[in-house]
Amino acid sequence: MLRSFAIALMVLLLSACSTDSSTGIRSSELARWIPDPIEVVEEDFSISKEAVEAPITDSSEDHPSDGSDEVTEASADSGSTDDPIGEVYPITLDVVLAIAKDQALSIQLARLRLEVAAATQQISTAAFLPTIGPRADYARTDGAAQGTDGTVVDVSKNSLFSGIELRFDLDPWGDWHRFQAAQDNLVATEQLLYWAEEFALHRGALLFHDLIRSHGEIKIAQRSVLFSHQLSLTAQSRLDAGDGLREDLLAALAKEAASDRDLVLARSQTKIASARLAEFLVLTEDTSFDPILVPASDQITPNRFELDQWSGDQLVHRGLEMRPDLVAARAKVDAARSLSRASSAWGRPTISARSRIGRFGIDSSDQSDQETAEVGIGWQFGLESTASHRRSVAIFEETQLEAKKLELRIVTQIRISMARLQASRAAMTAARRQLEAGEEAMKLTESRYKAGAALLDELLGREADLAAARTASLNSIISHNQAQFDLILAVGGP
Repeated sequence: MLRSFAIALMVLLLSACSTDSSTGIRSSELARWIPDPIEVVEEDFSISKEAVEAPITDSSEDHPSDGSDEVTEASADSGSTDDPIGEVYPITLDVVLAIAKDQALSIQLARLRLEVAAATQQISTAAFLPTIGPRADYARTDGAAQGTDGTVVDVSKNSLFSGIELRFDLDPWGDWHRFQAAQDNLVATEQLLYWAEEFALHRGALLFHDLIRSHGEIKIAQRSVLFSHQLSLTAQSRLDAGDGLREDLLAALAKEAASDRDLVLARSQTKIASARLAEFLVLTEDTSFDPILVPASDQITPNRFELDQWSGDQLVHRGLEMRPDLVAARAKVDAARSLSRASSAWGRPTISARSRIGRFGIDSSDQSDQETAEVGIGWQFGLESTASHRRSVAIFEETQLEAKKLELRIVTQIRISMARLQASRAAMTAARRQLEAGEEAMKLTESRYKAGAALLDELLGREADLAAARTASLNSIISHNQAQFDLILAVGGP
């Protein structure tokens, strides 16, 4: 009977060990991190040689003030440098998000932690099952021994056992609560993987917009170079004709040098933004591969998401209900509660059972079949039990406080993100008005300068104001989009 039971139990254990430990993880939907498309008019703002050599023209005629042309075209002309150190690769937001979800190191670490949690959960399940395996024992006794009749005799004997042993040791109260804790920890780790995905997508979106910002600054610097070069040519021609001042020419040349410097600095920022994005996407693991990433489109518009229509109370409620790191924190509270209960097993019974099936005899040449079984129940008491329970209770209370602290932080993050988003919308409106006014003022000042009714210093001041307005327009859109991504992360995802 014991032999049949052992065979059936071995089959059960093998099937349990082969159980798939993978878990169903809700995965971040990349498409929900991509804003709704907004139609924009594609325009070419590249600077040609003929444009550089042309006389001063009205700058506002060719550059509408819709704010959408502030980002450079993803080409070698606007995105590369005079000393390129790698090949240029155009990239889009959806590609950045896809690569980030697949290759971000934080997500890879979270996946490994999930494997550990799944294995731990399987180990806790195995506590309710016996262990089975081959066993061999050799025993020898020389000297006094007690016989079956109670007399003590002088003996010299040995025995050999070979076969299969089944062992079963169970702490019903403690093992059950440790199993519950392992289940809760698995849920927490699953949620932390989802949170790592959301955080990586958020980080990738911010770095991509930093890349867009750097290329937009190149476009602004290129316009400044174009203007200053045209101004230098005009000042030189007026001086040659005896109708200008040398100090005007020197001022124009100084402006041209400053514009060249700004363009060099802007190009260096594109290298920095590209390197940071490539590092995050783990594209530079091979040191021989040094890509220069550029945005695949020269358009930047304000994002639109479904969350834009939600009220503050709705956003806070969603964050407190669905944010993965908070769900994970609550699961950790449940796990700590179970472990504190498991540590309170002081004085509770434990069950043990043992069975051996095999061959027994004096040596390998003289053995017979043997089947033995024993079952017992016991209680364990120790001085460390009280301290262990106290420690588990303190850890449980600590996880409760951590979860409460996270709830307060989430509410604060949502409110801060909403305030930044509202401020960025107002900033976009103000920047648009500033850009329109700056372009109109530049147009009027250029006309007066051509007619000899305006000084060069006045024209330079108007150009500086226009460059500042273009930069403000670009930054306001970037800040608005990044504030939206911050709000999406604060509520736990799109």
